[in-house]
Amino acid sequence: IRGEVQPGDAPVQRVTVADLPLTLTLDDSMAMMPAMRLSGFPEVIVGARVSASGQATPQPGDIEGETGPIASSTAAPVRVQIDSIRP
Repeated sequence: IRGEVQPGDAPVQRVTVADLPLTLTLDDSMAMMPAMRLSGFPEVIVGARVSASGQATPQPGDIEGETGPIASSTAAPVRVQIDSIRP
């Protein structure tokens, strides 16, 4: 989720590389803050990041990927390809 939301406010799911590929469902119950529910935003960008350090804060060298903007009401699966190295 981008724009009015700080990355730490967005729903997150921590998994290990061994869990990939992975299918998961993001919903309002995953909001880090009650006021930041997915359903409260017309569009979202879904992203994923592999952190070599294991830190939550993005670091140079992390591998990441994200979707383009999609409607937050989308029920169909979206694919996030983790294929970019963070500078």
